[in-house]
Amino acid sequence: MEFFKKRVVKHGTNVFFLTLIVIGILVLVNFLSARHHQRFDLTEARLFTLSYQTIKVLDGLKHEVQITAFFQEDRPEREKFEDLIKSYCYRSKKLKVKFIDPDKNLAITREYDIKDYGTVVLKSGDQERRITEPGEEKLTNALIQVSREEAQVVCFLQGHGEKATHDEEMKGYSLARDKLKGEGYTIKEILLLKEGNVPEECSVLVVAGARKHLLPQEIKLINGYCLQEGRALFLMDPRGSPELSELLKDWGIELGTDLIIDQLSRLFGGDFSMPVVTEYEDHLITEAFKKGSNVIPTFFPVARSVSLASEIPEGLSAQALVKTSAGSWAYRGRVSGGIDINPERDKKGPITLGVVVSGKVNNQGEEMNSSTTSGESRLVVFGDSDFATNQYFNFSGNGDLFLNSISWLAQEEELISIRPKKREASRFYITNRQGKFIFYLSVVIFPTLIMLAGITIWWRRRRR
Repeated sequence: MEFFKKRVVKHGTNVFFLTLIVIGILVLVNFLSARHHQRFDLTEARLFTLSYQTIKVLDGLKHEVQITAFFQEDRPEREKFEDLIKSYCYRSKKLKVKFIDPDKNLAITREYDIKDYGTVVLKSGDQERRITEPGEEKLTNALIQVSREEAQVVCFLQGHGEKATHDEEMKGYSLARDKLKGEGYTIKEILLLKEGNVPEECSVLVVAGARKHLLPQEIKLINGYCLQEGRALFLMDPRGSPELSELLKDWGIELGTDLIIDQLSRLFGGDFSMPVVTEYEDHLITEAFKKGSNVIPTFFPVARSVSLASEIPEGLSAQALVKTSAGSWAYRGRVSGGIDINPERDKKGPITLGVVVSGKVNNQGEEMNSSTTSGESRLVVFGDSDFATNQYFNFSGNGDLFLNSISWLAQEEELISIRPKKREASRFYITNRQGKFIFYLSVVIFPTLIMLAGITIWWRRRRR
């Protein structure tokens, strides 16, 4: 009997310690999962995965951002936003989120002067932004704006046939303007002869498709700006301003007197004069365009070649940015009579369509303010301005290439990315035969099996 008691005590002690060990393991697993949890998105369209831009913005947050969301409880809009903001908070601990029901918290609602359900207020320091109908694009842009310490100004040159940011037609740049404003940039159109100089507040100068001649004084002002740590984006169409072509030669950039033709564009439903770019050199502007085997193409309607000179001016570093396919040509013949490729006259692809130059060059005869030359000049040149127009801005990666170029020139590398796209409805397509199979399986076969199983169980119980 005593032996039996000792055995029971020993067995109970083992069970007790084993239980403690199991509880300890569960507590440890729960603690580790809470601190180092991982999420997986198994949807085909990656519906619950944040865009590359959003991730970069969240990772780059330096200050805490208070987010106050005014939604009615138990509304689908609130549930949708909760799912989105959870993804943001999972990525960054800098976000502090608070939900307010406007109908139940009148004092706070009046304090924030909220007039619409679904308003989200973001605050960081003295900066505040409000958005309604918040999606990923709006929310990320608001985060960029409240976390930016100083607004950057992007100046678009006008007066020589350039693309205008106020033009909402197909050939205008109003969509590019809106996207830049969404990322917190201030947009300004300038006339050099009226201004007398490139404004000091200009962070980036954009010359988009100048067709008319520029006066020597205007060329001098642009070159002087570039020399004084200027940052400029030149979008140079075929038969564009020859004066700008001469200016860019001083920076080691040569513009071809040609037209790029590409048979690959026909596979995408385009014309031969719209080369497709799928080759990107290693640079911050284009790094997000090639992730593993996935490459985001860009399209350049009616473009010319852009190449680097054999000798780059001392103090500058330069590299190609984008190139066409091997099946393209830099065509130098006449177009009116049809395309007639001549290997002796025309250059076979890949053809460079964009280059980037940075560094600090010598005076080159221009007077420079020594107090403003501690940094570097930055230039990005593409052989086309139409790729960023309203007509083509949303073509594949066109808009991202334009915006990334502005971000790199403005020295805001954290904004260089692929922006969030609108989520399309998922569709499942089946054949007529597959539809009939699903119908009979769900409407006839399964209900019949369930009914037979019920009858069988009933019959067996009755016999008992």
